[in-house]
Amino acid sequence: NPDIKVVSKACPLFVPMVECGYIDKTDEITRAVCRRYLPEIAESRADTLILGCTHYPIIEEAISAELPGVTLINTGAEAARKAAELLGASPESAGSTRYYVSDDVSMFNATASVFLGTGIDGKVERVSVG
Repeated sequence: NPDIKVVSKACPLFVPMVECGYIDKTDEITRAVCRRYLPEIAESRADTLILGCTHYPIIEEAISAELPGVTLINTGAEAARKAAELLGASPESAGSTRYYVSDDVSMFNATASVFLGTGIDGKVERVSVG
């Protein structure tokens, strides 16, 4: 559609902010970082915002608070939904999950728990690469 105007905005502080646990929409740091990056999107009168990084959906509520009325698209969730559809997966066909990391297991547990919304203790194993 040649009438669609695309606006992009880099938000490099979102990733470390999420990884440090600043994810609550009421947290002053989270709000300040969102206020730093999102006015350009608001001023463009965008109706839809594609969250172009796996970290961004974690702060979706904070982003929505700064951009009321804007539809947010979680690209990771959409990709997973499409993959499940293509594979014919259903909630009844869910398998088990294990995680293998080459770094600190406890740090992975903390970060992954933020992303997944649930604890993953006991499902992570450190492996040596090489």
